[in-house]
Amino acid sequence: MASHRVLQIPAKAAPFELSTRPTPTPGPGQVLIKNETIGLNLIDHFMQAYGIYIPDDKYTPGFITGQEAAGTVEAVGEGVTSIKVGDKVCYQGGPEQTMFAFQEKSIADAVRCCKVPNGITVDEAATLPLCVATAAVGLYQTENHRGGPGVGLTPPWAEGGLGKYAGQPILIAGGASAVGQFATQFAKLSGFNPIIVTASASSTELCKSRGATHVIDYRTTPAEELPAVVRDITSAPLPVIFDTISQPPTQEACWKLLAPGGALALTRHAVPSVGASGVRRDDAEGKLAVVVYGMANQGVNLKFGEDMYKALDQYLKDGSIKPTKVEIVDGGLEGVQAGLDRIKAGVNGVKLVIHP
Repeated sequence: MASHRVLQIPAKAAPFELSTRPTPTPGPGQVLIKNETIGLNLIDHFMQAYGIYIPDDKYTPGFITGQEAAGTVEAVGEGVTSIKVGDKVCYQGGPEQTMFAFQEKSIADAVRCCKVPNGITVDEAATLPLCVATAAVGLYQTENHRGGPGVGLTPPWAEGGLGKYAGQPILIAGGASAVGQFATQFAKLSGFNPIIVTASASSTELCKSRGATHVIDYRTTPAEELPAVVRDITSAPLPVIFDTISQPPTQEACWKLLAPGGALALTRHAVPSVGASGVRRDDAEGKLAVVVYGMANQGVNLKFGEDMYKALDQYLKDGSIKPTKVEIVDGGLEGVQAGLDRIKAGVNGVKLVIHP
């Protein structure tokens, strides 16, 4: 039986190790992809270092993670007509072990793959799946994976969604992050204006190229001063805020700015001053905080992810969605840990990837 190399976590909090696994055959509706570029993400560090999302009984023979990749289709399963052998595609990893990305070959559901169009490299395509999904789920999903409501805006790919929120302001904290860049581009498709983001001064042009109308330098504007600076830009209420940073100071500033009845999307658990996520406040303001689960291949996000990938194909072709800048980390699969260490220390405006 054919086999391929994988990078696995042998036990909770244990270092990554190289191993081999049998190469699977795609089932109905699936494809087998030879990974050429694999994206690195902070969640991979959390899974390795703390066991987040990994049940204790899943470490045998070792747990494979890796959230996104791009490569060449080597085989297609029964019923797959939209993708053929030889196509270049990107996809989000998981939830099954054969579907995660830290390996030379992975299985993916064809309906949640995106062909790599002309003008975008395979390296760039590997930056898309997880962070595009996190941005889109955060803004448009009506349900939350833990139960309760999502932010629930009408997505631009749905009827009446393109430009629907014209004239309404939005704030995106962390506009130069990968999720922030995609959230900004979706906000532009949705018609929001002004689109206010926080980022370092060096990322101003990057953020504006993605659709931001105003960039607030977080290095010179501490979080506690953010509400006043935003109010100098617009006096209109902010019905939606996406805090891609989600550290306590930014959460508190965003919560203060959020309009009554508005929704705050977070990428980490809500701080006590914000309160429980997924529950609209039973008070006069009625605000909602939502912790975003950006896995498009699971649970309530399955159909949402399928629709999003159909739209993403066109958005990449017409330039409405642009990938993030890429930096290749040396060492292949063996270089994953060094890349994750860099992400943990802080990476701005660029996505780290490896070539397996």
